[in-house]
Amino acid sequence: MHQWQAVTAVARGAAHAARGRAAQDAVRAARSADCTVVAVADGHGHAQHFRSEIGAVLAVDAACSQGLRRLPALLGADVERPQRAVRQAFVPLLIEHWRAAVMGHLAQLPYQETVEEPLIPYGSTLVMTAACPPWLLCLQIGDGDLLVVRPDGNSFAPVPPDAALDGRRTTSLCQADAAASVRLAVVDLRREDVALVLLATDGYGNAQSEDDWQPEVGADLAQLAAEHGTEWFAAQLPLWARACASGAGSGDDTSIALLLRSSEGAAPWTP
Repeated sequence: MHQWQAVTAVARGAAHAARGRAAQDAVRAARSADCTVVAVADGHGHAQHFRSEIGAVLAVDAACSQGLRRLPALLGADVERPQRAVRQAFVPLLIEHWRAAVMGHLAQLPYQETVEEPLIPYGSTLVMTAACPPWLLCLQIGDGDLLVVRPDGNSFAPVPPDAALDGRRTTSLCQADAAASVRLAVVDLRREDVALVLLATDGYGNAQSEDDWQPEVGADLAQLAAEHGTEWFAAQLPLWARACASGAGSGDDTSIALLLRSSEGAAPWTP
């Protein structure tokens, strides 16, 4: 028997620190008896998204709370078309929950200036995964990275690429057509041997020395997962995040999360 455990870390980017700007990333993990959910989010840096650090926190909160509440029943073992079920039943609910949370925050702290579209200042990406055996949900809107790693070190990006990403702009939860921009995949864990899943905001990928960094990182993570337990990763992940967020890395806020499959009796879960 296997259980899924999560470790997370976030670091403020050196470029943000130099400008006196708050970190705009957020990361969260949550677990129930039958599901583990992990999410990272990156609030947009443009001036029009001046509450994006709040939007990112609300995004990971929505992913974890709604994931635990809805996905175990939605992804039952006998569901015939899990991806279609998630697209139709979960994606609209997730986005609506985020929007409601934004409007709740706005009601408590109204804008002092005129804002035509109230969601825009809270704009954020979202990358999430949920292990609800026998299914592994992978969902993303906007930039960032999501990598599924097999025990042999081979890895793959489960969700399709977003043609709208050009290095300057990203799709976002704050857009009116956000549901249409969500990319997702549902992996059958009975057929696909998965050791771990890496989730990261773009500060992580931009800090890598090679553009095609995923194969090497996947192989390294598989080897480390075979040698170490969750507690070791919990100690290392903050160091990795700080290195990526430093001036020698991307200089950007960096959130990293690992969803690890471990044998029964492994070290306690440490989000």
